[in-house]
Amino acid sequence: MDLIDCSSGGNVPQAKIPVGPGYQTTFAEQIRRESRVMTGALGMITSPVQAEHIIATGQADAVIMAREFLRDPYWPLRAARELGQAMSWPVQYFRVAPEGAPARIPVDLKNLKTCFEEQHAVPKL
Repeated sequence: MDLIDCSSGGNVPQAKIPVGPGYQTTFAEQIRRESRVMTGALGMITSPVQAEHIIATGQADAVIMAREFLRDPYWPLRAARELGQAMSWPVQYFRVAPEGAPARIPVDLKNLKTCFEEQHAVPKL
């Protein structure tokens, strides 16, 4: 097991789950601490600062977001801007990228395949 996705479930209608920003983060933190297995926190994590805080304070190893990505598919680009992180932009969007943002470099597929084979020991057929 590489990572535990820490959720309270919410599958039972009569369960009383206190809901609020980052409300399932405590599960991720406890499981991470006690099991020493990497965890992913989820549950109303909506802001870049909130997500960064969860990782920086060791509450979880990853932040898992689904609904927020449905609401804002450009969330990673917005988060990078808000947190002052450089992020490469797809060539198609480069016209609207912040000044100084690097464009993505086209991938050399032949080189990528070689790197993948070396890293993952894919047998040659």
